[in-house]
Amino acid sequence: MGLGEIGAPGTKLTFYDNAMYGSVDQVLSVNNCSNIDSYFDADFTALHKMTEQSTLSFSNYLLSSYDSNGERERMVSFSCNDTFGNNVMFANATGKISAPQAITQLYRAKARAATGNPNTYLSVAQNPLPFTDRQMSQIDALSAMLIALFILIPFTFIPSTFVAFVVRERECKSKH
Repeated sequence: MGLGEIGAPGTKLTFYDNAMYGSVDQVLSVNNCSNIDSYFDADFTALHKMTEQSTLSFSNYLLSSYDSNGERERMVSFSCNDTFGNNVMFANATGKISAPQAITQLYRAKARAATGNPNTYLSVAQNPLPFTDRQMSQIDALSAMLIALFILIPFTFIPSTFVAFVVRERECKSKH
């Protein structure tokens, strides 16, 4: 029987790139990234290059221009070399994996700029941690309950087939 094969789902490796979103029509807004802005992926159909004075004013621009992209999605934005010399990443929180995608884009562009090769490819992958003993015991208990239900529910129909003849004889007051 195949019911004994019910168990914990396997973990699989997940790669983060632009292909995981439904729309390939995406917008990337960058601020003060003149050294790497030409090295971002060609997957972005619109690249907004800006030279705002501060990361705060760039953040205000992103908030004010939220609806101006039409059908295009803006999942990530960057502000490079802010007043403290840091790179700031803005990720759309509605996409649960937009932050890893943003980090991938930033470091991919930095690697391309450092090597001077626009074909340099950097990928980020996630391999989930294995289940803990407690999680495995919960999964085993759930699978045992499912197996019990699949086996016990059909057994309720077996006695009813024999009882049906007795009930019919009493109802019709007939004997064979």
